Order: sequence, then structure tokens, then C-alpha cells
Amino acid sequence: EAESLEFRRFPDRVWSSEPVRYFKDDIVGDAGSMSYIIKRGELELDDGVDMILNPSSEAPLHITSKSAFMNKTRHWVQYIDQVEVRQRSGFLTCNDLQIFLNDDHTGIEKIHAFENAVLELKVSNEDDSQMSGALTAEAGSKRLSAERLEMNFRPSGENLERVRALNGGRLELRLPKNATKGYNKDLTGHTLA
Repeated sequence: EAESLEFRRFPDRVWSSEPVRYFKDDIVGDAGSMSYIIKRGELELDDGVDMILNPSSEAPLHITSKSAFMNKTRHWVQYIDQVEVRQRSGFLTCNDLQIFLNDDHTGIEKIHAFENAVLELKVSNEDDSQMSGALTAEAGSKRLSAERLEMNFRPSGENLERVRALNGGRLELRLPKNATKGYNKDLTGHTLA
């Protein structure tokens, strides 16, 4: 949806240089401009992208970036430049993000984050930890950074199951400020899983 849409017969392309709102299955969002090649199912979003995956689920994924590219036949979305992702108590930043969706677009299979990727998880208690896919069941904050992060999700497509940090990973586990026992942890390595 936009105030105006332009259409060209060959190669069956629709575009708008005005703000647009888009929605398909469980994907909704806004962008500053768009271009859609109908036969190939390729959608380019530019000038500021704000997207929510699975907005009706218990753990919607909210993503912002400068631009994005979707291909419905390949079931993936790529976000480029100043990418920020929020889900429950988790926060991810990077410069290039690729999300691979399952066949019916209702869940996420995996996420690859490139270029200064940082994943932060805040956990208040053990129950929150299990829901957010945190790296440990301890309360506090978890920060995983690397040049590349690979995240796999559980079959439901809502909860994080496994994370790999590649090319210089660093894992920082911090206790809450009011903690009376335990200790902070810091781990670095070329590859962390």
C-alpha cells in the first residue's frame, strides 16, 4: 500500500518512491520506498525499513534497517546497513542480516548476522531464560559478539536454540548489579558455540 504505485509491463515491475506499508502472511512493516518484480517475487525496500515477523505470535521479531531484500521463492530476507533486531529480552545489531524462513513463512529456521554482530540477552529469572533462548539459566545479561553469528531456531520458529560465533567470538556473562553471589564470566575464541 502507498499513496501511489507505478507499474511497468516489462519486467512486470511495481514501485513507489513514497512511503509504503506491506504485509504478507505473518510479515508486516513500513519502508520509505519500494520496488517489486512480480514474476520473480523479489521485493526491495529502501529509505528506512521497519518490519515485524510473526506479529501475532508470543515472540514477534522486530527488525529495522536502512534497506531490505525479500525473495518469496527462496524463503529468505536480507537486511542491510544499521540492522537492529528485538525479540523478547534479546537485542541484535549488525550491518548485514539474513533471515531464513520455513516453507510457509510462519517461523524462522536460522539467522546469519555479519559485520560487527552483537547479540545481547537480559534474563531476570530462570523462566525468562528458557523463553528467551538465553545462553545460560542464570539471571543477568549475556553478550555474544563476533564478525559473524549463526543462530538456529527450534522447530516452532520462535525460540532460539543454538548460536555460533565465528571469526573472533567473545562471550560476556554479567550478573545483575544487586547479585550477592556468583561471578562474571568472559570467554573469547575464534569460534564459540
